[in-house]
Amino acid sequence: MKVNLHKAISPSPLHVSTEKVEKVGKVEHGSWEEFKNGNEEAFIQIYQENFTSLYRYGSQYTVCRDLIKDTIQELFIDLRKNRKRLSIKSIKPYLFVAFRQNLIAKLKQSNKVVTFDSDLLEGYDFKVEISSDRMLIDSQDKDYEKERLNRVIDSLPTRQKEIIYLFYFEDMSYEEIKQLMSFKDIKSVRNLVYKAIKSLRANYVSS
Repeated sequence: MKVNLHKAISPSPLHVSTEKVEKVGKVEHGSWEEFKNGNEEAFIQIYQENFTSLYRYGSQYTVCRDLIKDTIQELFIDLRKNRKRLSIKSIKPYLFVAFRQNLIAKLKQSNKVVTFDSDLLEGYDFKVEISSDRMLIDSQDKDYEKERLNRVIDSLPTRQKEIIYLFYFEDMSYEEIKQLMSFKDIKSVRNLVYKAIKSLRANYVSS
């Protein structure tokens, strides 16, 4: 079930909702097993199903399209080369973790001075840009609401921005976010999602 962020932070609800149905077995296990056995069509399917999400995720860190695309291509080249050795329970978190690590490494090699915190680009501009259509805003003035939401999201600390992005825009479960962002347990994920929504709501009301 996809949660509507606009409704979650709107001043009208009586409480902040972080309800989300956990996704079990979302990983197309059959496709992964077929890929490991050398099925090229399964490999293409995995690539096509994840390319857009990875590209969109990388775009939150850098505007360099070629760098993002090259990092994704290299990721899937390594995936194909190492398919026999990989033991993966969930494809999407694995791809996101590997992609982020590779992208951060490439950014680190650039001339930018970056301070790292738990493998995150702390202080780096993780920029969540949303559109009116994706936010499902029920308003006559969608552009105004879009800009308003963008402003309040941009006011969040880096980790909170990232978890909001993964939870709402990539529709990741708490378990998947735990793996990707290296949380120790599900409770920690829920707490940060709640904290981020609480901050968003407060900033949204006052904006």
